[in-house]
Amino acid sequence: MSTEYDMEFDNLHALENFLDIYDSPGEAVVTEAIANSVDADSSRVDIKFGLDPSGKRIISFQDDGPGMNEKQFADYHIAAKQNKVKGEGIGFAGIGAKVYIGRDFQDAQIFTETCCGNNALASVMYKVGRKIKWKYLKSTHRERGTLYKVLLNNEDYDYLAGSLEQVIIRFFNNALVDGLKITINGKALKPWMPKIIKKKTGVVAVKNRKLPYTFILTGEEVPTDRRCIDFHVKGKTINVREPGFHLDLKPEYQNKFYVSINSIEISDQLKTDKVSFKTGWIINSVYREIDKAIFKIVEDLGLLEKQAPQSYETNRFTKALEDLFNDPDLAWLNPDASAMKIISEPDPNHQPKPSSSTRTHDPNRQRNDGNRPSQRKGFSIMYVFAPGKSDGWLDLESNRPAVNLEHPLYTKYEKNLVARNYHVAKTVITILVKYGATKKSLSVDEAFELQTKLLTKLRDSLW
Repeated sequence: MSTEYDMEFDNLHALENFLDIYDSPGEAVVTEAIANSVDADSSRVDIKFGLDPSGKRIISFQDDGPGMNEKQFADYHIAAKQNKVKGEGIGFAGIGAKVYIGRDFQDAQIFTETCCGNNALASVMYKVGRKIKWKYLKSTHRERGTLYKVLLNNEDYDYLAGSLEQVIIRFFNNALVDGLKITINGKALKPWMPKIIKKKTGVVAVKNRKLPYTFILTGEEVPTDRRCIDFHVKGKTINVREPGFHLDLKPEYQNKFYVSINSIEISDQLKTDKVSFKTGWIINSVYREIDKAIFKIVEDLGLLEKQAPQSYETNRFTKALEDLFNDPDLAWLNPDASAMKIISEPDPNHQPKPSSSTRTHDPNRQRNDGNRPSQRKGFSIMYVFAPGKSDGWLDLESNRPAVNLEHPLYTKYEKNLVARNYHVAKTVITILVKYGATKKSLSVDEAFELQTKLLTKLRDSLW
């Protein structure tokens, strides 16, 4: 029998790779230190720049959290060992507090002192060649909480000395709004607060996960890094994204709304860098439901460019149809596979020729600032305004389904997002099935069953 061996890791190389996840080593120190304090339910973090006894540049973070006991402190020095539970806060990897040791700076050191009320403990982590070492120190810290100090190289020290306030506001503004006190060399930070014109709150639920949100219509433009939907976990911003309907807002409102999403119930979907979520069904569903809720608010406030179908709705739906056409069993539904060069709705450079009683959908009703989304290849829908005509048909000139925006059924549902999407989808699918039925000689029952099957497959695209 061959001998078994434990797999070994080059710990320093692993930390070097982890550090590469972050955009800035200096920012990594700040975000990880404050995130640990927030996860420990600290109410205050005092940050100071200074020099260590040998004159080297250092940054320190003192919080008023519960501190660590002897076992927790011993575990703290084991890479990737973690007492936190993923999904209950920001941290979970057991790496963040040690990550700066991976900096290409031989003098990098991390000092930690902690007091849980009973006793005080202290240590230093450092490098000897390619080995990571640590040892206990005599503690001088008797105040409940944790003191975390990092010896920085000149580049990272200078960067943080000049931009620390902006870094904290960018990542922890929601924590400040919620009451966390942060000082820098004794100066208290004030959070960014928008000027409120309208404010609405609500909760989005996705598979038993509840995400409270606050919508604010502001009286001034929102800073670029806060536009427009801010997802945060325990006050730390994870990512900020624009909604799918952003370009369908009136231009004067596109940068004047801000949405804060309490995302603790999807924190199990955090990536290791803790500034993004995993891609997948859960997060896609959350984004879709959030967009739906915010869309309803901006629609009620009259902030949309018009009431015709929004380009983001159409693009989501047409993309879903394209995916169906990739199924060999359904590819025959494509009105013209050779015409997969059509652009997204509506194409300002290629207007179909209208009949005497039909006017095509005016792109200026979609937007009037010249910033339409760029063209993309693929299946598309054509919108027309045709009083007295049917709800839709196949435009033979362009091989595109045409949806009549002046049909009574459309005008009845145009102000209800879900009903409008369903009507457009049902109209388009009816057109495609009617077109395809002649090629496949489908019976009425077969055509009806196919229509139901397609609507079921596409229901997620309908919201």
